[in-house]
Amino acid sequence: MKTRKLLSVLMAVMMLFGCLGLNAFAIDWPAELGQGVADFRGLTTISSVEIPVGAEYTELASEAVFTVYYSSEKEENIFDTFNRVEKATVGSSDAYLADGVLHINLKGCNLTDEGYYYITVGGGSLRYEKDDVSYTNVTATTEGVQYQFESLEIGEKISAIFDFIFGMIGNLFANGKIY
Repeated sequence: MKTRKLLSVLMAVMMLFGCLGLNAFAIDWPAELGQGVADFRGLTTISSVEIPVGAEYTELASEAVFTVYYSSEKEENIFDTFNRVEKATVGSSDAYLADGVLHINLKGCNLTDEGYYYITVGGGSLRYEKDDVSYTNVTATTEGVQYQFESLEIGEKISAIFDFIFGMIGNLFANGKIY
């Protein structure tokens, strides 16, 4: 009986690590676009995020789901993922895909905590067609990105303000939206 329980636990752990391994390589983050490192924009509140994705993805699904997770410390190993806290879930109405970059509006999520943020792109959120066959992504999570504003020095705050303004203007001209 103990052997069966031990085997059940071992199988569960192997399945968990197998799923996490699959998720880590689900979206082909292109090296030339920063290995999938998300770029958060915002000052005292995070207002948007830009995530580079594979150039083959050309369409955003209407049922797309993006989940924002928060951790006060950077995740160093697989067990740190259990310390994440889900902060918000955003649908396709607050996102668009342009030039291999996924733009997500986070203004209404009230993300103000300084720390590390992770974005999970739900399975089936991104699509493309090749040879009359439709393909979708499986669930993938970006690398953790540190967000801070209140703890920056005055020079760094001014630089962050200008980056924020130029990012909004650049997105407005390129995509017609400020996020």
